Amino acid sequence: MPRCRARGAIAAIAGAAAAWASAAQAAAVLRPEVQKEDEYGETFTFMADMDDGSYVHLQLAITNLGPGDASGVCHALVKRTSQPAWTGFDHVGRSGWRHEEGATEKLTVGPCSAASGTDTVVRTVLDGTTVVLKYAAPVDGAAAPLRIETGRRWFQSWVTHRATPASVEVSFADGKALRARGAGYADHSRTITKSKELAVFWARFRAPRSPTRALAAGRRRTPDDAGQMWLWKEERSETPETFAAARTGDGRGSGWKVSVPGPDGPLRLVSGELLHRQNPLSELGWLGSVVSAIMTVPITYTFRGTMQAGDGPPVEGIMEIELPEK
Repeated sequence: MPRCRARGAIAAIAGAAAAWASAAQAAAVLRPEVQKEDEYGETFTFMADMDDGSYVHLQLAITNLGPGDASGVCHALVKRTSQPAWTGFDHVGRSGWRHEEGATEKLTVGPCSAASGTDTVVRTVLDGTTVVLKYAAPVDGAAAPLRIETGRRWFQSWVTHRATPASVEVSFADGKALRARGAGYADHSRTITKSKELAVFWARFRAPRSPTRALAAGRRRTPDDAGQMWLWKEERSETPETFAAARTGDGRGSGWKVSVPGPDGPLRLVSGELLHRQNPLSELGWLGSVVSAIMTVPITYTFRGTMQAGDGPPVEGIMEIELPEK
């Protein structure tokens, strides 16, 4: 279930790479296009970095992996400052999700939905906890996809919010609440490629709260290849670059450093505080067991991190590392 990696069931799609060009996408920006291949997965990812230090990550996905075709998956993560992350998950069959068009376009997956009209509103209701994430703009329907082909298989991803003012309201099942403002990023991915054939390693960086609105997404198809890193800082789009990645420390408490060569010195991505380690096999329950029998499910580490080009000032943002791990 590609990120349907949910983020593995929601985690093989990558939540990941970016759409950095200027052509038009179809008018319906929240409509899944179900494919016949067993490896098909489609994910709508919404994340927000809030001014109070909290972090929100919501995903709606459609996939052919697992029981039945075109099943729906909804996943939510809320990380409050100095508190463990809360996560929720639900899975529905084909009849449990729908897409609606009109003045406000809406995708509903079980108890979760994403709607785009004059703004974007994403809502999840999972395990008694309600999350409402609002972006102060509609989903961007004018981005051309980043497309990666592996033989006859392919993966493509559109950036639908690069750095949009956002707010979140969370009503937790225990009666506590979170209300915060910040900025958000979102993307939409579609694939018919197995996660292990697309990449064995992903590194991503998003800085929605920075004036640079920096983005980076890099993959390695094999452990030893030179990798491909797509960069977008300020308004400049770049073709893929090679990159080096090194783990610092041991085990679950380790961090990462990623370096991309450049004419003015390397661009460096450095992880900081670990926000969450997502193991889809444990967070998806019985569905995780089904998915693990079919495919390799990667682990996703989410950090606060920095991007620094040469001797320039560091840009603060959210860094993700995704790799298979026991």
